[in-house]
Amino acid sequence: MVRLACISVPRVDLQVLALRHPDWKQLPAAVVTEEKPLGRITAVNRAAQNAGVQPGMRYASALSVCPQLRAGVVQREEQEALRDRLVEVLRQFTPEVEPGVADAALFWANATGLERLYPTLAKWAGALETAVKREGLVCSVAVGFSRFGTYAAAKSRRTITIFESEDQEQAAAFRAPVGVLPLEHEVLLRFHQLGILTIRDFTRFSPGALRRRFGKEVEHLQLFARGEQSLPLQPATGRASALREMRLLYPEASADALLHHVRTMVDALVAQAWSKQEGVAEIVVSLCPEQWPGRTEECVEESLRSARPTCDTGVWERLLALRFENLTLPGPVIRMSVEARTVGSSREQEDLFAAAPRRDPRRALAAVADVCAELGNDAVQVAELADAHLPEQQFHWRRVERFAAPRPRETDGPTPLVRRMLHHPVPFTEMPVEHNNPRLAGPYLLSGGWWQSEYRREYYYLEDRSGRLLWIYYDAPQKKWLVQGVVE
Repeated sequence: MVRLACISVPRVDLQVLALRHPDWKQLPAAVVTEEKPLGRITAVNRAAQNAGVQPGMRYASALSVCPQLRAGVVQREEQEALRDRLVEVLRQFTPEVEPGVADAALFWANATGLERLYPTLAKWAGALETAVKREGLVCSVAVGFSRFGTYAAAKSRRTITIFESEDQEQAAAFRAPVGVLPLEHEVLLRFHQLGILTIRDFTRFSPGALRRRFGKEVEHLQLFARGEQSLPLQPATGRASALREMRLLYPEASADALLHHVRTMVDALVAQAWSKQEGVAEIVVSLCPEQWPGRTEECVEESLRSARPTCDTGVWERLLALRFENLTLPGPVIRMSVEARTVGSSREQEDLFAAAPRRDPRRALAAVADVCAELGNDAVQVAELADAHLPEQQFHWRRVERFAAPRPRETDGPTPLVRRMLHHPVPFTEMPVEHNNPRLAGPYLLSGGWWQSEYRREYYYLEDRSGRLLWIYYDAPQKKWLVQGVVE
């Protein structure tokens, strides 16, 4: 009989915040949508709740209730990184792990056939819980027979739960409060007004009336609770890798000779990936110099990524040639290894009926891969907007991984002006005379950060003697003028 386990990490936002700030664990802490006075609180720990802070409050209001409150924003990328790390931890106990789709802190795992490794399922669940605790996280584990039965137990209990029979699991699931479901707060309040307090009440509600009152999403949750949408386990398919190593008969200092050996190993790894119907997404080359007493040079590691996973050896040979052309070795190499990181490949027919576009994003990515192979993986980057208050924090740089089709904007008026920001603000030596310079427009006040490090700026537009339009500001705490950028 198939045994299924559900692992839930409760209040994952607060746990991520505690991992980032370990000293906040005993202090009132909250997760906010943005680190601004009008940011809304989404989750609070027990100390903050005891102090009167509640989810839904504005950050400024919460500080008036609890001046010692610590708060931070938890980005989606942090939750996804935590989910990937937990998948690797759980795979130490079972090869089949499925992360939740809508919940980044929920996992299902196959607990069948582990009798020879662990005497009981309770021992297995305890070892799994201990491994998660070593990551600095708290979790609840339930082992049963169905998706929803284990889900309801993991969401409603904070201890390890082992169901011995399907009837026991179903009875416990029906007794669980309806709040274990991912429902919005307003929907949950209406449920309580209708007398829907447990999962049993929820499953007995008329599906048609449920859909008319609350929509299709709530109806799908009812089907999930009834067990009518219980799919087989869908294990996550992570990236695989293959490794080849070589030890030379004598130290080699020629990059061309090393490139010949590396190409041989890459060809073998690509052929191996092709036989498994996989595509090579990344090649990692490690070159280790000869060690002598008193010399401890570390191995040189070079990473190459193609525009898309491919088994075309010509692509990898070109990228390797570009990288080795400017490669600097710390000394003669005696040992080397090549790792090919692969992903599952699929047959694509997206261009079957579509006309060939004028611009081919694949060729553009291939050109970017060539540049990165020659100049480094961070040679080509693109600016990405971020939600922040200060101008220099409203964007960050990331590696180019894809190209979007250009979308020119239509403007009826004159060509809009563009503010070109400097990499870092520079001091402004010619301090303008306030309120007396006709070429000075402003001020435009910008302040905040008083809950961490306060900033107060007065922004101006100033036409200098050469006719340039400068974007400057006066930093009140530091009492100095700075140039933020130029308007073009």
